[in-house]
Amino acid sequence: MIVTREHRAGPDELDPSESAELGFVIRAVAAAVRAQTGCERTYLLSFNEAVPHLHVHVIPRHAADGSTTSWALADRYRAVARGDVPAAASAEANEVAEAIATRALEALKELGFASPQPAARPEDA
Repeated sequence: MIVTREHRAGPDELDPSESAELGFVIRAVAAAVRAQTGCERTYLLSFNEAVPHLHVHVIPRHAADGSTTSWALADRYRAVARGDVPAAASAEANEVAEAIATRALEALKELGFASPQPAARPEDA
């Protein structure tokens, strides 16, 4: 998921530099998703209802998995939300997300993106 730096309710509220940056970020993340998952293509989803802030989901599309085709993907999201279909295991999802982030950050360094620093733990103070 890609979230804008500043609060924007939708893409029509982006200024030209934000639009350009978002396009660059989408391209980098989509390339990282394809490289990490081996998917044939990626989809972008942005509903912004549950969270009224512009955010874009970059979703892998696998030809062999019919549940990842265009509108079937929305049905899959709803089925997981209802508990009809199990969500991905947290550990596996986190591992894949971290690998995608690492790949994407290489392309995004020129925009000033960097890996987040771990939060300081109370025992380290």
